Amino acid sequence: MGPNTDRSFAHRHYDPESVVSGCQCDRRYATQLTNIAPFCYYLWASFYAMDTPKQKPTKAGVVVEALPDTLFRVELNETKEVILAYLAGKMRMNRIRVLIGDRVELEVDPYGGRARIVRRV
Repeated sequence: MGPNTDRSFAHRHYDPESVVSGCQCDRRYATQLTNIAPFCYYLWASFYAMDTPKQKPTKAGVVVEALPDTLFRVELNETKEVILAYLAGKMRMNRIRVLIGDRVELEVDPYGGRARIVRRV
């Protein structure tokens, strides 16, 4: 197999028209690339068309009670409502401790479930 037959070479041809016109590869491999290039173009286009992850709205609150398994009762600043919140994974990995009385930032579930503690303020 020549150097131009591997699939990594075909991935450079994002635009299917570039295989037919203006292609830098050997003409004998052009028929192989026309089969692969539309698929590569589809992947490339769908990758750039993806939406960026949407930022969830955050709310501020104060930790009222610490429960087992990194659960907390947090009183929201705006409504004075007490909700159940769990510690986010990044905060667990970095071993950030949350104590009673700490001000925290929460991502509240829109369906009324638990909230996620995103950061200590």
